[in-house]
Amino acid sequence: MSTELAPRFVIQPATGEQLSLDAPDDQLALALDSIRTLEGQLRDVKSAIGAELIARLDLAAKWSRDIPGVGKISAPSSAPDESWPAAELREGLLAFVDVGSLTIEAVDAAVEQEIAYKLHKTGVNALRKRGGPIAELIAALRVESPPRRYVSFTRS
Repeated sequence: MSTELAPRFVIQPATGEQLSLDAPDDQLALALDSIRTLEGQLRDVKSAIGAELIARLDLAAKWSRDIPGVGKISAPSSAPDESWPAAELREGLLAFVDVGSLTIEAVDAAVEQEIAYKLHKTGVNALRKRGGPIAELIAALRVESPPRRYVSFTRS
């Protein structure tokens, strides 16, 4: 039975070349940089093609189109998204409830009131320093989640 580890490698999609994950740092860093550059170029091309297809759909006054041998393409309407300041709208609609023109249920269906709590980690850490039952409560409610980690790259 062999105790040697199998070689670790990946295939670079753009070139088809094999890259050993045991390669020196400079080779791995250059490979990562070239992939990120390619990702940026692909995003730019994707955006340009998407914009052209949207322009063609708009010209034909269509939201979707079947393309033989490819499938269906579609794009959302060019109409602007609508939004309203929720608190102001609710306040204005409540005036209609007061005079009997609307029910409170109708207003609640249009504008839902939410209470949201925003955590301030520095404040929690300050409370934790007090120790005792306060720190115990904070420790019991603590939820850990793994950080999203990535390699940053700065060209020299």
